[in-house]
Amino acid sequence: MHSVWFGEYLGTLVLILLGNGVNANVTLRKSYAADAGWMVVATGWAIAVLCGVLVAQAFGSPGAHLNPAISLASAVISGDYSHLLSFWSAQLLGAMSGSALMALHFAPHWRPSTDPAPNSASSVPVRPSAARSLTLPAKSSAQWCWLSWQAPSSRTEFLRPAQPLESDRGS
Repeated sequence: MHSVWFGEYLGTLVLILLGNGVNANVTLRKSYAADAGWMVVATGWAIAVLCGVLVAQAFGSPGAHLNPAISLASAVISGDYSHLLSFWSAQLLGAMSGSALMALHFAPHWRPSTDPAPNSASSVPVRPSAARSLTLPAKSSAQWCWLSWQAPSSRTEFLRPAQPLESDRGS
């Protein structure tokens, strides 16, 4: 069962499952990597992206966009919008499925993680509601997407033609 739609769906599912899984593993109490730190999160997300791309390509998506913004940019650059809705549906359903699987996997760890800020001055434990627990993966995904849009000029420097140096102009 190889198709571009299925490849995008499974690749995005794996990306979000592993990426948000490492976030949950580091932030939830009584999980294996509780309080492991930012290096574990960064490495986990790097491996999540790699695995997502490899899965997407293995199941039929040679481009492995895995992100609606990449699909939109590709459509704008090429002028071909015919596959955009198909890509978006696969990516959104894959992200929701990956987030749901991650929330189910870490369900036993939501209750012991009642204190949202363990180093805060408040010692009153706060019990997260079911709705808040299920929105944590979505918040992680939204923050990741938001951060990926920061400083777009610095990410596109390689697309601009290089300017000759003063010494090369023969002044």
